[in-house]
Amino acid sequence: FQRGMTGIERFAEIMDTPVAIQDAPDAVPLQPGPGAIRFENVSFEYPDDHNKVLHNISLDIHAGERLALVGASGGGKTTLCNLIPRFYEVTDGRILIDGQDIRNVTLKSLRQDIGIVQQDVYLFSGTVAQNIAYGKPGATRQEIEAAARLAAMDQVLILTHVRPDGDTIGSAAALCCGLRALGKTAYLLPNPELTATYAPYAAPYLAEADFAPAYVVSVDIAALSLLPENARPYQDRIALAIDHHPSQEFFARETCLEADSAACGEIVYDILRQLTPLTPEMALPLYVAISTDTGCFVYSNTTPRSHRIAAQLMDCGIDVAPVNKALFRTKSAVRLAMEARMVADMERFDAGRVVVMQIPLSLRQEMHATDADIEELSALAAQVEGTDCGVTLRELRPGTVKLSLRTGPRVNATEVCRLLGGGGHAAAAGATVSGTMAQAKSAVLAAIAQVIGPLAP
Repeated sequence: FQRGMTGIERFAEIMDTPVAIQDAPDAVPLQPGPGAIRFENVSFEYPDDHNKVLHNISLDIHAGERLALVGASGGGKTTLCNLIPRFYEVTDGRILIDGQDIRNVTLKSLRQDIGIVQQDVYLFSGTVAQNIAYGKPGATRQEIEAAARLAAMDQVLILTHVRPDGDTIGSAAALCCGLRALGKTAYLLPNPELTATYAPYAAPYLAEADFAPAYVVSVDIAALSLLPENARPYQDRIALAIDHHPSQEFFARETCLEADSAACGEIVYDILRQLTPLTPEMALPLYVAISTDTGCFVYSNTTPRSHRIAAQLMDCGIDVAPVNKALFRTKSAVRLAMEARMVADMERFDAGRVVVMQIPLSLRQEMHATDADIEELSALAAQVEGTDCGVTLRELRPGTVKLSLRTGPRVNATEVCRLLGGGGHAAAAGATVSGTMAQAKSAVLAAIAQVIGPLAP
């Protein structure tokens, strides 16, 4: 008891100690930027020792640059680092981050943008999971386990799914970048169906043909049937699957599944936060991942968490305006012509609440449409006024049809597509079926009726 009381008294004494360093009255949040640091004639002495530890230090650390401070013990290396988050206040001179004097910004905004690896290694009295989640106390158990497994991996190959979208490519690129930041060797398996829209995000990380991975990780893949043909040789070697689809089939040795996440990119974001400080190179593909899977934050799967993560990514200094324009406000002339034809030929069922649009091979050939022209056409049918179930049928090749559903609360898209051998989310799902376009249409209408009951005339 006496020992406990002594500890409590000491704790109370520490908590009651006045905080010497405070925000300036006119302090503003640190503005996002690339992360350049400048020391201008910085001197420092500890309050109880008038001998200067640092004297007139001027130093430029460029954004993205790695700098090692080497010297004898007591030479001021740790002190110099501690001045950046304002654990101590400079005696003379000033420190700038992206041209902003750190004394003029709020402590919260300054410190939340700085990652620190402590000089001494501490293992806190608690579980291993609590120690791993030290930097993110709200991390889920699955995120903690995934981060631990990734930290132990090297020579990693990352797989994306067929007909790759922004979520699978963005998540894979960010994860690969994060692993490389940890000193790991990591690559993306080239996806033969990658379009020009997303190719720039994958390009820096594509594996050479002779790369021999020790570990294989999949992102945004719910089933082995969604692997590209060149990924088939790795299907029995997937060590970790990171996914957000409720229809996940648990094909990997370990799975990190968060079905309430709007995008796989949200899960990768949380994992990376436990592994390494986020950089603009990680933030940009993550923004692509989350923004595309939420339809630029307008789909029903968008959550407050989606917006918070997007804000944190933007705080890394990325420029999202060109991304938003390219992905959401730019359409080729061919794409617009295809939309016009699809609308002209659309069919309405269930008193207009179910809309079916079709993309036969003949239309694609007539329009000379590329894969980039066809991207996101699956969302068009659901935009028709009065519908809460948009169905898009795309003929992949003679006898094979890809169907996509975008639905409201009345129709569970996952349940409909599961009846057809596919899966996805409650509001967005898909399946690939054999047969003609007419047969595929009949099959999906029958599946919808099986889920919600007979369709109205």
